[in-house]
Amino acid sequence: MVLYFDSAYVAQCYLSKADSQRVRELSTTADVIFSSGLAVAEMATVFHRHLREGRAGPGAIAQALRAFRTDAADGAWVFEPVSDQIIESATGTILGMPEGLLIRASDAIHLATARHLGLTEVWTNDRRMLEAAPAFGVTGRSV
Repeated sequence: MVLYFDSAYVAQCYLSKADSQRVRELSTTADVIFSSGLAVAEMATVFHRHLREGRAGPGAIAQALRAFRTDAADGAWVFEPVSDQIIESATGTILGMPEGLLIRASDAIHLATARHLGLTEVWTNDRRMLEAAPAFGVTGRSV
C-alpha cells in the first residue's frame, strides 16, 4: 500500500497528539509513505512550535528530531522534491478554485505533489486541506 501524508501526519508519528496512535497504526500498513520535500522544513516548525508552547521539552524535541532524521535516512519517508512543475500545478489549481475555498500555499503544494505522484488520496487532519483536496483531483482522508 502506498500512502501520502502531509506534514501534520508525519509529525504525529513523532509527537503525542489526539490522533497520533491511529496515524502510527495507519503508517504501519504502508509499503511506502510519500510526502513533499516541503515536509522536512515543516517538521522543524512543528518541533519548534511544540518547544515554544511548552508541549515538549528540549530533550523530547531533540529525541523526536533524531528519530525523524533517522527514519528519513532509512527510507521510512519518501520526500518528493518541490519542482517547478509542482509549483506551477499548485498555482494553476489555486487560481481556478472557487472564491470561498481557502487553502495555504504549503497545503496546495502537498496536494499538487500527491497528484504529481499519481496518488488518489492524501492523509491529513487539516480541515481546509481536506476541503480543497477535490480541486486537486485527490481525496482527503483522515483517521
